Amino acid sequence: MLGVSVLTAWLVAGCAQPRSEARPGAVAVVDLERVAKELGRDQTMLKELQGAEQTLQGQLGQLRDQFSAQIQQAIDAAGKSPTPEQQARITAMRGEAQKRLDQEVERARSLGQAKRQDVTFRFHTEVKPVVRRVAMARGAGVVLTRNDGVFDVDPTSDITDDVIAEMRRMEAAAPPAPAQPAQPQAAPTPQQTPPPAQGTP
Repeated sequence: MLGVSVLTAWLVAGCAQPRSEARPGAVAVVDLERVAKELGRDQTMLKELQGAEQTLQGQLGQLRDQFSAQIQQAIDAAGKSPTPEQQARITAMRGEAQKRLDQEVERARSLGQAKRQDVTFRFHTEVKPVVRRVAMARGAGVVLTRNDGVFDVDPTSDITDDVIAEMRRMEAAAPPAPAQPAQPQAAPTPQQTPPPAQGTP
């Protein structure tokens, strides 16, 4: 669901910080999707992606409306009996507008993919040090993710619960975020009386 791929298996033998002795060939496995779900990160990431998608769709909608207004203006200017030149111009405008829209749709798709990669990368960056510490405490030299289709795993090699517990402990110990100052409420805009229609006494 989150598009989570490999957390990049790494060897921890030789790290300078204190750790349990890594067992040769010892492997730990973590379920990143469950970590994200248990900690609410999946919803946070989903909202961020949805917000970015809404922004891109809004920009596309504005561009579409702009092109439609320009084409309609040309149609109105041509009147009920447009000349061949006017008809050709309107046809060309439609073609150019569709071409531009197709380009912007592709650009929006690329931006959406980049946003998903960025969100996933930031989640990996957050969870990776915790995974490393938990794996080292277990004496594991390599960490894989269940999300990459691990064929089979000894349940004792799964460190997901320990990773979740450690991240919850870190969250509880973190200082609370400073409260945001209340924004002053804007004064209500007075209703303006529409001007009288022409010819009204």
